Amino acid sequence: LIGQATSANEIAVFYRTNAQSRVLEDVLVRQEIPYQVIGGPKFYERAEIKDAIAYLQVIDNAFDAVSLTRIANRPRRGIGDASLARLASFADAQGISIWEALDRADEAGVGAAPLKAVQRFRGLLESLMAGALELSVPDLVERVLEKSGYMEALEAERTIEAQGRMENLLELVGVAREYQETAAEPSLSEFLQQISLYSDQDQLAEEQSLVTLMTLHNAKGLEFRAVFLIGMEE
Repeated sequence: LIGQATSANEIAVFYRTNAQSRVLEDVLVRQEIPYQVIGGPKFYERAEIKDAIAYLQVIDNAFDAVSLTRIANRPRRGIGDASLARLASFADAQGISIWEALDRADEAGVGAAPLKAVQRFRGLLESLMAGALELSVPDLVERVLEKSGYMEALEAERTIEAQGRMENLLELVGVAREYQETAAEPSLSEFLQQISLYSDQDQLAEEQSLVTLMTLHNAKGLEFRAVFLIGMEE
Protein backbone atom coordinates (compact mmCIF):
# COMPACT_ATOMS: atom_id res chain seq x y z
CA LEU A 1 0.00 0.00 0.00
CA ILE A 2 2.78 2.42 0.88
CA GLY A 3 4.47 1.49 -2.40
CA GLN A 4 1.23 2.51 -4.13
CA ALA A 5 1.42 5.93 -2.46
CA THR A 6 -1.03 5.35 0.38
CA SER A 7 0.02 7.53 3.32
CA ALA A 8 1.24 5.48 6.30
CA ASN A 9 -1.06 7.64 8.46
CA GLU A 10 -4.02 6.02 6.67
CA ILE A 11 -2.95 2.47 7.60
CA ALA A 12 -3.64 0.72 10.91
CA VAL A 13 -3.03 -2.76 12.29
CA PHE A 14 -5.17 -3.99 15.20
CA TYR A 15 -4.60 -6.94 17.51
CA ARG A 16 -6.17 -8.27 20.71
CA THR A 17 -3.25 -7.84 23.08
CA ASN A 18 -0.09 -5.70 23.05
CA ALA A 19 2.26 -8.70 23.08
CA GLN A 20 1.12 -9.38 19.50
CA SER A 21 2.71 -6.17 18.22
CA ARG A 22 6.25 -7.56 18.47
CA VAL A 23 6.40 -9.74 15.34
CA LEU A 24 4.90 -6.88 13.33
CA GLU A 25 7.32 -4.31 14.76
CA ASP A 26 10.31 -6.49 13.81
CA VAL A 27 9.12 -6.72 10.19
CA LEU A 28 8.32 -3.00 9.94
CA VAL A 29 11.82 -2.18 11.21
CA ARG A 30 13.37 -4.51 8.63
CA GLN A 31 11.24 -2.97 5.86
CA GLU A 32 12.08 0.57 7.12
CA ILE A 33 8.40 1.44 7.51
CA PRO A 34 7.96 3.97 10.34
CA TYR A 35 5.24 3.12 12.85
CA GLN A 36 3.78 4.13 16.20
CA VAL A 37 2.27 1.97 18.93
CA ILE A 38 -0.80 3.54 20.50
CA GLY A 39 -1.72 2.73 24.11
CA GLY A 40 1.75 1.68 25.20
CA PRO A 41 5.47 1.77 24.37
CA LYS A 42 7.05 -0.16 21.52
CA PHE A 43 7.82 -3.79 22.38
CA TYR A 44 11.54 -3.44 23.15
CA GLU A 45 10.89 -0.25 25.17
CA ARG A 46 8.55 -1.99 27.63
CA ALA A 47 10.01 -2.08 31.15
CA GLU A 48 9.75 -5.85 31.61
CA ILE A 49 11.44 -6.51 28.24
CA LYS A 50 14.26 -4.08 29.11
CA ASP A 51 14.66 -5.86 32.45
CA ALA A 52 14.84 -9.32 30.87
CA ILE A 53 17.34 -8.09 28.26
CA ALA A 54 19.42 -6.45 31.04
CA TYR A 55 19.67 -9.88 32.75
CA LEU A 56 20.89 -11.37 29.46
CA GLN A 57 23.37 -8.50 28.97
CA VAL A 58 24.88 -9.14 32.41
CA ILE A 59 25.08 -12.90 31.77
CA ASP A 60 26.89 -12.10 28.51
CA ASN A 61 29.09 -9.40 30.06
CA ALA A 62 29.23 -9.08 33.85
CA PHE A 63 31.01 -5.72 33.53
CA ASP A 64 27.92 -4.04 32.03
CA ALA A 65 27.33 -1.75 35.03
CA VAL A 66 24.18 -0.10 33.64
CA SER A 67 22.39 -3.42 33.13
CA LEU A 68 23.66 -4.80 36.46
CA THR A 69 22.37 -1.79 38.38
CA ARG A 70 19.03 -1.99 36.55
CA ILE A 71 18.30 -5.58 37.59
CA ALA A 72 19.82 -5.57 41.09
CA ASN A 73 16.40 -5.05 42.66
CA ARG A 74 14.09 -6.29 39.87
CA PRO A 75 12.09 -8.04 41.07
CA ARG A 76 12.42 -6.57 44.57
CA ARG A 77 14.93 -8.58 46.56
CA GLY A 78 16.00 -6.14 49.28
CA ILE A 79 18.88 -4.39 47.49
CA GLY A 80 17.93 -0.74 47.84
CA ASP A 81 19.37 2.43 46.30
CA ALA A 82 21.54 3.08 49.37
CA SER A 83 23.23 -0.34 49.06
CA LEU A 84 23.76 0.16 45.33
CA ALA A 85 25.29 3.60 45.97
CA ARG A 86 27.68 2.08 48.54
CA LEU A 87 28.71 -0.62 46.07
CA ALA A 88 29.21 1.93 43.28
CA SER A 89 31.36 4.27 45.38
CA PHE A 90 33.38 1.31 46.75
CA ALA A 91 33.93 0.07 43.17
CA ASP A 92 35.12 3.57 42.12
CA ALA A 93 37.45 3.88 45.10
CA GLN A 94 38.97 0.44 44.51
CA GLY A 95 39.15 0.83 40.73
CA ILE A 96 37.04 -2.31 40.22
CA SER A 97 33.73 -3.07 38.52
CA ILE A 98 30.38 -3.21 40.32
CA TRP A 99 30.29 -6.93 39.51
CA GLU A 100 33.56 -7.39 41.46
CA ALA A 101 32.25 -5.14 44.22
CA LEU A 102 29.25 -7.48 44.70
CA ASP A 103 31.73 -10.10 45.90
CA ARG A 104 33.12 -7.65 48.49
CA ALA A 105 29.84 -6.11 49.62
CA ASP A 106 30.78 -6.49 53.30
CA GLU A 107 33.93 -4.38 52.71
CA ALA A 108 31.76 -1.84 50.89
CA GLY A 109 29.78 -1.32 54.10
CA VAL A 110 26.52 -2.91 52.97
CA GLY A 111 24.30 -3.65 55.99
CA ALA A 112 23.54 -7.17 57.25
CA ALA A 113 20.11 -7.74 55.63
CA PRO A 114 20.98 -6.27 52.22
CA LEU A 115 24.36 -8.06 52.36
CA LYS A 116 22.56 -11.42 52.28
CA ALA A 117 20.41 -10.19 49.38
CA VAL A 118 23.53 -9.05 47.47
CA GLN A 119 25.20 -12.44 48.02
CA ARG A 120 22.08 -14.28 46.82
CA PHE A 121 21.90 -11.98 43.79
CA ARG A 122 25.51 -12.65 42.83
CA GLY A 123 24.96 -16.39 43.33
CA LEU A 124 21.89 -16.24 41.05
CA LEU A 125 23.88 -14.52 38.30
CA GLU A 126 26.79 -16.97 38.62
CA SER A 127 24.36 -19.87 38.29
CA LEU A 128 22.74 -18.27 35.21
CA MET A 129 26.17 -17.64 33.67
CA ALA A 130 27.07 -21.29 34.15
CA GLY A 131 23.75 -22.27 32.55
CA ALA A 132 24.42 -19.99 29.58
CA LEU A 133 27.38 -22.19 28.58
CA GLU A 134 25.16 -25.22 27.95
CA LEU A 135 21.62 -23.90 27.33
CA SER A 136 20.14 -22.74 24.05
CA VAL A 137 19.18 -19.04 23.96
CA PRO A 138 15.41 -19.65 24.43
CA ASP A 139 16.05 -22.08 27.31
CA LEU A 140 18.32 -19.50 28.92
CA VAL A 141 15.66 -16.78 28.61
CA GLU A 142 13.13 -19.11 30.26
CA ARG A 143 15.56 -19.95 33.05
CA VAL A 144 16.25 -16.23 33.68
CA LEU A 145 12.52 -15.50 33.98
CA GLU A 146 12.05 -18.43 36.36
CA LYS A 147 15.16 -18.27 38.55
CA SER A 148 15.13 -14.47 38.91
CA GLY A 149 11.62 -14.69 40.36
CA TYR A 150 10.42 -12.17 37.76
CA MET A 151 7.48 -14.25 36.47
CA GLU A 152 6.55 -15.32 39.99
CA ALA A 153 6.42 -11.68 41.13
CA LEU A 154 4.13 -10.76 38.22
CA GLU A 155 1.86 -13.75 38.90
CA ALA A 156 1.56 -12.65 42.53
CA GLU A 157 0.27 -9.22 41.45
CA ARG A 158 -2.87 -10.77 39.94
CA THR A 159 -3.64 -7.70 37.81
CA ILE A 160 -4.53 -7.31 34.14
CA GLU A 161 -1.41 -5.17 33.68
CA ALA A 162 0.80 -7.90 35.18
CA GLN A 163 -0.87 -10.45 32.89
CA GLY A 164 0.05 -8.24 29.90
CA ARG A 165 3.65 -8.02 31.11
CA MET A 166 3.83 -11.82 31.40
CA GLU A 167 2.49 -12.16 27.84
CA ASN A 168 5.22 -9.79 26.66
CA LEU A 169 7.92 -11.85 28.40
CA LEU A 170 6.58 -15.06 26.85
CA GLU A 171 6.74 -13.27 23.50
CA LEU A 172 10.43 -12.55 24.21
CA VAL A 173 10.93 -16.31 24.67
CA GLY A 174 9.27 -16.64 21.25
CA VAL A 175 11.76 -14.13 19.79
CA ALA A 176 14.60 -16.28 21.17
CA ARG A 177 13.05 -19.45 19.66
CA GLU A 178 12.77 -17.79 16.24
CA TYR A 179 16.38 -16.67 16.52
CA GLN A 180 17.58 -20.16 17.58
CA GLU A 181 15.85 -21.75 14.58
CA THR A 182 17.18 -19.32 11.98
CA ALA A 183 20.71 -18.45 13.16
CA ALA A 184 23.63 -20.33 11.59
CA GLU A 185 25.57 -20.44 14.87
CA PRO A 186 23.26 -19.18 17.60
CA SER A 187 24.90 -17.42 20.55
CA LEU A 188 23.72 -15.14 23.33
CA SER A 189 25.99 -12.31 22.12
CA GLU A 190 24.62 -12.42 18.59
CA PHE A 191 21.02 -12.62 19.86
CA LEU A 192 21.58 -9.47 21.95
CA GLN A 193 23.12 -7.70 18.96
CA GLN A 194 20.11 -8.60 16.84
CA ILE A 195 17.68 -7.29 19.47
CA SER A 196 19.62 -4.03 19.75
CA LEU A 197 19.04 -3.45 16.02
CA TYR A 198 15.30 -3.40 16.73
CA SER A 199 15.41 -1.50 20.00
CA ASP A 200 17.91 1.17 18.88
CA GLN A 201 15.69 2.55 16.12
CA ASP A 202 16.01 6.33 16.20
CA GLN A 203 13.00 8.14 17.58
CA LEU A 204 11.05 9.22 14.53
CA ALA A 205 10.35 12.84 13.73
CA GLU A 206 6.83 13.89 14.67
CA GLU A 207 5.93 15.08 11.18
CA GLN A 208 6.72 11.71 9.63
CA SER A 209 3.87 9.57 8.30
CA LEU A 210 3.47 6.55 10.62
CA VAL A 211 1.59 3.26 10.40
CA THR A 212 -0.52 2.88 13.55
CA LEU A 213 -0.42 -0.29 15.67
CA MET A 214 -2.92 -0.73 18.50
CA THR A 215 -5.27 -3.10 20.25
CA LEU A 216 -8.78 -3.34 18.86
CA HIS A 217 -9.95 -2.08 22.25
CA ASN A 218 -8.09 1.23 21.75
CA ALA A 219 -9.39 1.69 18.20
CA LYS A 220 -12.96 2.54 19.14
CA GLY A 221 -14.27 5.49 17.13
CA LEU A 222 -11.18 5.84 14.90
CA GLU A 223 -11.15 5.58 11.11
CA PHE A 224 -8.43 4.56 8.63
CA ARG A 225 -8.44 3.90 4.89
CA ALA A 226 -6.80 0.49 5.35
CA VAL A 227 -7.15 -1.68 8.44
CA PHE A 228 -5.53 -5.05 9.11
CA LEU A 229 -6.72 -7.37 11.89
CA ILE A 230 -4.06 -9.90 12.93
CA GLY A 231 -3.90 -12.85 15.32
CA MET A 232 -7.48 -13.94 14.58
CA GLU A 233 -6.61 -17.62 15.01
CA GLU A 234 -7.12 -17.29 18.77
